[in-house]
This record gives sequence, C-alpha cells and structure tokens, in this order.
Amino acid sequence: MYPVVNAGRVVQSFNDGWYYAACDDNRLQEVQRHEEGWQQVHLPHTWNADAYSTRNYRRASSWYKKEFRTDAAQMRDKQLYLKFDGVNSLADVYLNGELLTTHKGGYSAFTVDITDKVRTDAPNLLMVHVNNQNDRIPPLSGDFTIFGGIYRNVWLISAAKQHISLTDYASTGIYVDLPSVSEDRAEISVRGTLVNRDVRRAVLKLDVEVLDTDGKTVAQSLQRPDRCRRGVRLRGTVTVGKATVVVARFPLSVQRESFFERCAWQGVER
Repeated sequence: MYPVVNAGRVVQSFNDGWYYAACDDNRLQEVQRHEEGWQQVHLPHTWNADAYSTRNYRRASSWYKKEFRTDAAQMRDKQLYLKFDGVNSLADVYLNGELLTTHKGGYSAFTVDITDKVRTDAPNLLMVHVNNQNDRIPPLSGDFTIFGGIYRNVWLISAAKQHISLTDYASTGIYVDLPSVSEDRAEISVRGTLVNRDVRRAVLKLDVEVLDTDGKTVAQSLQRPDRCRRGVRLRGTVTVGKATVVVARFPLSVQRESFFERCAWQGVER
C-alpha cells in the first residue's frame, strides 16, 4: 500500500492472491463449479508469454479469481473502487456472482465502484472473465501480439464520500489546459468533477494553487459552489505573469482530498 498526496484517498496494490484458469467458457456458473485447473498467479499476468516462440498463440477466454475481505471499520464513510490499468481485450468483472461491468479495449484503464457490493461479514469473491479473441474490438489488426490477460496492475482505492471523480475514464479526474499563452502571461484552466456519495448535502470547493519552482504560491483561485447532493463539475482559472512560472502544481481540494497535476510554461524575457 502507498499513500497518495493526501490521506483522504488510499491506493493499495491488488496484484497478489489471484488464481488463473485457461477455461474457454464465458458462463460464470459453469466456471465456478470447477475446482481443478486453477493456478496461483501474481499480476500483471498474460497467458501468451510464449507468443514469440509459438506460431499460433492462444486467443480465447480465460478466468481470474481472487478472494478478499473488508471490514466495517474500513468501509465507514468510504467509497471503494477497483482500478484495472489494462485487461486485453474484453473483461467481464463479477463480484460475489454479480456482473458489475464489461469493458472493451485492451489498452485503456477502467474503474469499478464496488462500495455497495462488498461484504463486510464474509469473504468476497472477485472473478474476471477475459477474452483476447474478439475481432470487433480495436485494434482489429496489427503487427503485434494481443497479449491476453490482466497484463497491467490492479488497484484497490479507498476514498472519502466527497472526492474528485474516480470514474471519469479511470483518470485522475483533473484536467489542465492553457487556453491563452503569450510572452507576458499565461491563463491556466483547471477543471474536474467533485463527487458527493453521502446521503447528505456537502459543501465542496475547488482550490487552484499555482506554485513556482521554489514552492512559492504565485497565483490562487478558490471556488465554492452551492451545497451539493450528488456531484458538480467545477472549473477554476488563474493567470500568471511573464517569466514567473516554469512548472506549476495544482492542488484541487475536496475537504481533505488534494492532488497535484503538472503543467509547464516558460515566460519569455523581451
């Protein structure tokens, strides 16, 4: 486990304790009946490790499973997500027998909200059906191997009820643009989606702070929207003078949560 910038969000590696079966069957109940054929693996994992020495490498379905526990204290006032950095090419994610999501595309990350699906009084069973055979998921062809499997990291993410969105295409939820740049000044636009998963309304804020390379604040913008029940999209804009900022960092705050994005702009002396 490693902490991010602020203690409001904890990101934990979820790569240990997985089991793999080369079972070319997409029916969950049938696969669950089979106790044999499972081997323990550590993610990232691919069943095409021999692709460069095998003329016709395997393109079919396989399954991964992992059992894990959560407790009530861990879930108190928290949202729980799973982030898959890459599964090639089609992934069906099941938790305790329920299909949570289907993701198509082996080269894009995706995030699953499991908050309302995890058990705190019994073990949880996570199962992922993976297929690298589908010929309708881009890229359709190419001079490369389509390595089947959960071939990138998986993360368990715990966040406060109020947080910057984790389900915005599995990104950080923060977007930084430079809509206007000249020799004298730069306009920096920061936007993101603030989420409230509590049953109560919450006061959210967007705090954009620009620092110079010495860590000194050179510009700041604070936006406070109305009380939010579910979530709100916010945008903050700051302007900095010439030759002031080389690299800027932007902490976006939602109560205790803060993240840093980097953007470079070099002012030009006349």
